[in-house]
Amino acid sequence: MCLKIYLREIPAPLGFCNRYVGTGAPGDAGIAPELANLASTDVTNAFAALERVDFGALHVKRVVADLDAQRGLAEGSIVGARAPMRVRAGRLVKVRLQVRMYRGGLRSFGFRVRIPGRASGPITLAIRGPELAPGTGSSTQGLAGALTSLLSFSNTSGPPPSLTEISSLAELRHAVAALANYDGLYAGFDGHGKRPVYRNRSLLITGQARLSFVVAG
Repeated sequence: MCLKIYLREIPAPLGFCNRYVGTGAPGDAGIAPELANLASTDVTNAFAALERVDFGALHVKRVVADLDAQRGLAEGSIVGARAPMRVRAGRLVKVRLQVRMYRGGLRSFGFRVRIPGRASGPITLAIRGPELAPGTGSSTQGLAGALTSLLSFSNTSGPPPSLTEISSLAELRHAVAALANYDGLYAGFDGHGKRPVYRNRSLLITGQARLSFVVAG
C-alpha cells in the first residue's frame, strides 16, 4: 500500500509505501481482510502524526491510498545459507540462501556482503529476515473504515498528552515517512552491527541463518 496525504500548506504530499504479508481472514463473510487490518494501522498512525502538530492549523485536501492485494501467501523461509569459508578482509563475498516457499519447493537467492576491513581469523555473519505478521481477523472496520473515520474526526482536540508534539513541516514529513518499513534481509558480523543486504520485491523472506568465515591474514 502507498498512502499520500495532500495538504493545502505544502505542494508535495506526505506519504509512505509498505508491503503487508500475513495470515488471517480472507475477507469472506464480511470479515475484514488481514491486509486491510495491517494497512489501517499504518493509516491511523499517519493521521495520528497530524494530530500531534502544534505549530499551526493544517488542512487536508485529499487522501489517496493505493492498495494492490493478492490472495495467497508470498512468503518463503530460510532453510540454509552457503558461502566460501575462507575470505579476505574488505572483500565482497557472494552468499547463497536456500528458501522454502510457502506450500512450495525450494528456491535460491543470492546477495553480496563485504567482509570487515580489519577482520582477522574466525568471524560469524548473522542473517535475519522480518517476522511474518500474525493473523488477527477480528477487525470489522478495515482500511476503508479507518480512512472514513479518520477524515471525519475533528482535529480540535489536540494531540494526546503522552505523544511528542510536532513543531515543523519537516518533522511532520519525517514522522509520516518513517512509517515505511524495510522488510528485506539484514546481515551483520559480530561486533559490527547490521545493515540491509537484500530485498525481494515479490517475496517476503523470513527466518534466519548464520555463516562462519575464516579471514585470511
